Amino acid sequence: MSAFLTNDTGASALAKGLASGGYVEGSNLKITYRAAESHPERLRELAEHLVSLKVDLLIVPGSMQAVLAAKAATRNIPIVYSNAGDPLAAGIVKSLSVPGGNITGITDSGMTLSAKRLELLKRIVPGLGAVAILRTPNNPVADREMPNAQEGAQALGISLSIYETNTLEEIKRAFNEFGANGITAFYVIPSSLFLNQRAAIVELSVSRRLPGVYPLYDFVRAGGLLSYGSSLLARNYETGVYAARVLNGQDPSTLPVERLLKFELAINLAAARQLGLSVDPRFILLADRVLE
Repeated sequence: MSAFLTNDTGASALAKGLASGGYVEGSNLKITYRAAESHPERLRELAEHLVSLKVDLLIVPGSMQAVLAAKAATRNIPIVYSNAGDPLAAGIVKSLSVPGGNITGITDSGMTLSAKRLELLKRIVPGLGAVAILRTPNNPVADREMPNAQEGAQALGISLSIYETNTLEEIKRAFNEFGANGITAFYVIPSSLFLNQRAAIVELSVSRRLPGVYPLYDFVRAGGLLSYGSSLLARNYETGVYAARVLNGQDPSTLPVERLLKFELAINLAAARQLGLSVDPRFILLADRVLE
């Protein structure tokens, strides 16, 4: 029996990864799903509940908060996670090559990509000046991204304004303030809240005619303009592969954390038209994924 602690989507990709290692739900695998549903304060309770079920494995394809909740709940049950944060800085593992505890998984070094994302945003938005940074409070990924974002903004000659939001209502309030504050575009820093609310964020982007750059292709697939980073589905698939390896007997303390180093540029041309943007054909040629 294994358990699944999450606050985002991607169960199908996870299942495919597990199947590649010989585990199929309903056949030789039982999965108990739990989701915080944009309520991070419930993560500790959910993790403790799953541990009380005496499961064989905790799978955590969610925020760093979810990983920390799982880590706090057990030192004995193996944990496999995927997250965009830095597991070393967060104290999740002792090292990437030898994690040293009951946790291993997939990490995305996207916390160093903020300057690149701002550069791409400027290439697609003429006259880009003031950019809003959407982040969640107490988010270690955001904390690590900010110095790189500020350095990139200075080099590009743009200004940044930080908006901390922790609920959908606060996201809506931030968008209402953008116009009055002269914001011309926005950048979404990775968090489970924003991933869960990607459809609402895209809708706000279109209704306010404000272009945005996102950390995951999943936002572009939902109608967002531009992303540079890894795919949530790819991360969850690799998490399933790793979970199968642990279920097959590999020790998480010696199973190196896998770093996803391939990043994709995705552009949604339909979104560009909705936002009144004309995309240079040379820029389109740079993209790994183009949605019409």
